[in-house]
Amino acid sequence: GTYHTYKPELYLGGRINDKLTYSLSGFYQGSDGYNNIPDTLRTDPDYSIARYLKEGSISASIGYSFHDLLNIEWQYDFYKDKRSEGEKIQAPDGEYRNFLTHFSRVRMSGSKDKWHYDLGLYFQREHYFRIDERMSKGVYSRFDVRSDRDDIGAIFNTNYVLSSSQQITGGIELKQGKVDGGDYYQTSDDQVTNKGSLRSLSVYLQDEIALFDEKLKLIAGVRIDQVQFYNGEYLATGAGVDYWEQYSPDLVNHTWHAVSPRLAARYSISENISTYASYSRGFRASILDDLCRSGWMGVGPKIANPQLGPEYLDNLELGMNIRLFQILTLEPTIYHSIGNDFLYYVATPDSLFGRPVYRRENVTRVNITGIEMDARFQLHANFLLRASYTWNQSEIDVFEESPELAGKQLKFTPANRASAGLLWLNKYVNLGFNLLYKDTQFTDDLNTRSINRYATADLQLSRDFITDHLLISLAVQDLFDNEHMETSEYISPGRLVHGRISVKF
Repeated sequence: GTYHTYKPELYLGGRINDKLTYSLSGFYQGSDGYNNIPDTLRTDPDYSIARYLKEGSISASIGYSFHDLLNIEWQYDFYKDKRSEGEKIQAPDGEYRNFLTHFSRVRMSGSKDKWHYDLGLYFQREHYFRIDERMSKGVYSRFDVRSDRDDIGAIFNTNYVLSSSQQITGGIELKQGKVDGGDYYQTSDDQVTNKGSLRSLSVYLQDEIALFDEKLKLIAGVRIDQVQFYNGEYLATGAGVDYWEQYSPDLVNHTWHAVSPRLAARYSISENISTYASYSRGFRASILDDLCRSGWMGVGPKIANPQLGPEYLDNLELGMNIRLFQILTLEPTIYHSIGNDFLYYVATPDSLFGRPVYRRENVTRVNITGIEMDARFQLHANFLLRASYTWNQSEIDVFEESPELAGKQLKFTPANRASAGLLWLNKYVNLGFNLLYKDTQFTDDLNTRSINRYATADLQLSRDFITDHLLISLAVQDLFDNEHMETSEYISPGRLVHGRISVKF
């Protein structure tokens, strides 16, 4: 495809007998990439380069069914990549990041009469590496980021059918994650290291019941969460990184609790018209990087906030499902969310190497209001038209620590978003055509900078040969080559063309 992109894939799987199944799959993808720095933002000398990509993955699984009450599946995934950061000063391959991930999971499931259960145990180890180069006033510096992240967990879900019109669902989830990483300078003896652990326990229970000949369906549920942050450490050593010490608060242990209810009701007015209403409360704890790591991140220089609390989001939604003439489906929705202690990256008054220093904060209250309309027109089984429109207003209502941000829109939240698509299956060539429109998006806290609105079109063509054993397809993203800014610094790649040949036997 475009930019010398290629991706071979392989899948092998099946059932050996009534009890034993297996699968083995893998892929490799390589691309020369493109330079996403627009000419107007390039420096002299220009260190920007194309963002190349190399990645590959292998996945294997085996399953055995002992009886209805016990089915066991084991899965293992391996993933490795090398992604350019788009800059090269002295390092042979320039700046790049690399993930090397091992993931393993054991899943047990079974059913007996009206009862079903599902238990999953998993472990993931991620080795992260990144090269970061800098040139400041003619002085070159480089540090390598090395970080080990472990995640282990258990998830148990169960369901019991009380009657033809009522069922109860419940579950328990236990997760623990830890990070041990640092920035290790190659041009000096400086080091910036961080550690931390996060443990969470969640329990939920939900009751679903249908009344009045299933015209009215009610759902009531509750979820209880406990999250603990502990063993946080942060240390900056060396004369070249002592400026991070001013951003190194004490990393104290924290424990948070939350009770999150959920209520929903759907009423079928007729066979073709139904309406629903729902209320739910969401809970989200911060991630380890925001609690204990100061350094360079995707947003730029970022400082840790060990006092960062969890986010609570109250959601109210009203909607309908309307089917007309058996060919047209309309789904209008209205929603309103109130985010308390909303997690949000905010620029501090400080700057580092000419870039603002960010810190994740708890915004006192955020209001999110929106309207959505989805439409599907299916004239024939092989001909489908769909369209959707979203209006969204995401605004900071109260921010006690930074009152000047009250009334400002959240970054990268377009007020208007629309899409449309066509799918036509026929004996000559299958056709897919999609349109996307995104409105203006603010890129800073004070809403003084923005990226322009844009629209793109995508085209997909495919044809089956030899009784569905051979598939040849062509995909064109951004058909009309409408290059646009995706962030305040990076431009889109423009038109991308990819061909694919798939053989199934």
